[in-house]
Amino acid sequence: MPGWLEHMNLADETWTTSEIIKRWYTAAGVKNVKVYPHGIDPQWTPKNRTVYEKMRFLHMGEPAPRKGGQMAVDAFRAAFGDNPDVELTVKAHRLNNTRRYQDGRIIGAIDDYSNVRLVTQELPEDHLISFVKQHHCMVYPSYGEGFGLIPFQAIATGMPTICTAKWADYKSYLGPLGLESKLIDSPWPGTHPGKMLEPDFDDLVEKYRYAYEHFEALSSYFYTQAPKLHAEYNWEKLTAEAFAHLI
Repeated sequence: MPGWLEHMNLADETWTTSEIIKRWYTAAGVKNVKVYPHGIDPQWTPKNRTVYEKMRFLHMGEPAPRKGGQMAVDAFRAAFGDNPDVELTVKAHRLNNTRRYQDGRIIGAIDDYSNVRLVTQELPEDHLISFVKQHHCMVYPSYGEGFGLIPFQAIATGMPTICTAKWADYKSYLGPLGLESKLIDSPWPGTHPGKMLEPDFDDLVEKYRYAYEHFEALSSYFYTQAPKLHAEYNWEKLTAEAFAHLI
């Protein structure tokens, strides 16, 4: 949009939710940028997860293509094939754009796979939290987020989370599951002009396998660090810090 920078600089301050967006704004010429991260709501309590029958991966974010739903499905199948001991749930916001592809052609729906299921119904927050806690590992190969609440909330429940690391304000909490990416021109310039961080497909395949093979240790690691995230991203603490210079 022509003139966007001049209009933003009419404000005394510009607030954003993460350090990386602050750096990008500042590099583009935006003045006096402050960071006010999202806090975690206390109802996202930690749960110590154990695999009893099969390991359940979860992706949320459909139908927004930048959240990497298709990559999550394709990498899952590349990692595990028809292995009945693992399952991927794709939780969509009513609509779902992921499909089964072969040689670039759509050949069916993802829930035709024996170990992939699709959930499209809306869930109130208490049911959504319970739904997340029924799964063992979050998979979130997003090309870019203003903050990224979905993986953030998953980590708060002690859930091992595979997530693109570079844009995440909380990337230190991803441990060995931070997903590699590279800066590219946006695949969706109409809705997301500019640059985006493309997750590395092969790295995602490897991290699926790593999470499956080392789940017990990862579950303990993420469960132990969850209270630290709750403390660091406490809303009252963040708000006091954000407004301190104004008060």
